[in-house]
Amino acid sequence: MSNKKISQLTQATTLNGSDEFAVVQSSTTKRVTYDTITNNLPGNSSTGDTSNTYLIPIGITGSTGGVGYISSYDDCSIFLLDWTGGNGVFTLYLPDASDVTNTYRFIRFIATGRITANHEIYLTPQFGQTLDGSTSEYQIDRSFEGIAVWSDGSNWYRIQTKA
Repeated sequence: MSNKKISQLTQATTLNGSDEFAVVQSSTTKRVTYDTITNNLPGNSSTGDTSNTYLIPIGITGSTGGVGYISSYDDCSIFLLDWTGGNGVFTLYLPDASDVTNTYRFIRFIATGRITANHEIYLTPQFGQTLDGSTSEYQIDRSFEGIAVWSDGSNWYRIQTKA
């Protein structure tokens, strides 16, 4: 183990499946591989670039009444919405707009070609918050549909939509 500060280490460029990282879990330092991290993300993959813009695939298995939260992805700015399985409705909650990590945050949601009128995703603000001044959800039900939202620290605003 090096006695250098993290800022003094050489920056990694391309990560491979067997590359290992040190993590602290329950007050114990442990190791984890890149494959283990990426295999536990929704959709089993993650890509990133140097601007901290990450594409996180959210794999949705069709069923009416499904619910999901994206609040754990604090650094993500692009979410790819995908659907497998039967017809249904899935509610995807926006992160808490008032959380400091979401103040002035810009997020894009993009639907794959498998999102259709029979596979509806309701992008929904958290309780007590709004999306474009409304507590109602924004419905995504078309292939390649997209929406970009921005938080002012209290609520979410629709900046752009593509249908």
